[in-house]
Amino acid sequence: MVESSAPEEEDLGDHAEASCKVISVCAFVACTGFFHGYDNGVVSLVFTMPSFREMMHWPAVDDDKVAFSKGLTVNGFNAGAALTAVLSGHLLIDKFGRKPALLIGSTLFAMGGLLQSL
Repeated sequence: MVESSAPEEEDLGDHAEASCKVISVCAFVACTGFFHGYDNGVVSLVFTMPSFREMMHWPAVDDDKVAFSKGLTVNGFNAGAALTAVLSGHLLIDKFGRKPALLIGSTLFAMGGLLQSL
């Protein structure tokens, strides 16, 4: 009795294709995490620019008010991202599914970018 190996090869092809998709998604997520951290680093470096400090009416040497403002600017974004991630999971995804949550998130992201560009 001779067994055919064709179904096994087909299964391996599907597995390899799925693995490629998983690796691509993981690489994309890793890049977004990297760029999120990079953005925080760039923002914190902007605070040392003399022109930015003048525009914000900050003194040359940080005082308590300036330190609080800097911390709120950098960490407020992270706190907001964490809070909305938790709330969107409970309030949007569990009730309406992933697609509406992605559409709402993308719309808010686009509106935020538009607002910042004005």
